[in-house]
Amino acid sequence: MTTRWQRWRRRLVWVLPRTLRGRFVLIMIVGVLTAQLASYTIWTSQVRSSQLEQLDELSRNVAYSVASTMRFFRSLPYEYRHIVLDQLRNMGGTRFFVSVNERRIPVEDIGSGPEKALVVDNFREILIRELSIDDVLVEFSRAETLRVYNNEVLLHDLPPRWGQHSLLMEPLSPPILVVQMELDPETWLYVATLLPVPAP
Repeated sequence: MTTRWQRWRRRLVWVLPRTLRGRFVLIMIVGVLTAQLASYTIWTSQVRSSQLEQLDELSRNVAYSVASTMRFFRSLPYEYRHIVLDQLRNMGGTRFFVSVNERRIPVEDIGSGPEKALVVDNFREILIRELSIDDVLVEFSRAETLRVYNNEVLLHDLPPRWGQHSLLMEPLSPPILVVQMELDPETWLYVATLLPVPAP
């Protein structure tokens, strides 16, 4: 033990400056670097906290809009749902991509971390409360793997006038938020949208 301590002591003496002035300068440098590291850590934490707060507000606002859209389609008589969907496709430029399908469409869910958890929790909480339902599916998908219309059509295969341009931002490829709820037996409402990204 003594031999090991002596070796470490000799190495420390070799690394440290031999003069008092040199050691003082070294201490100052270490102190400045430590202060900068600490301030950077605090700044990063504050920026992340601010971004999460913005994302929380944005996701809640979008969730209320999605809830209104789903409430509207749920209130429509069955025979009118596809008429309204055709009108939306012909108009184009709608914020949400909406379809009514015979079954739930599987989504290759992507993403992880506190940001995704925050968005999914906000959507589930608001939609379940606003629509008075037991459960709702909230997932994120890549644009290139997103399927619509009973799992038979890719988003990229849709005609532009059907509103898929509202979900595609080439050359960017942001994740697409997909919400699905059961309207009736063998009838599922499908809503997809882009979630605004908080400014840094």
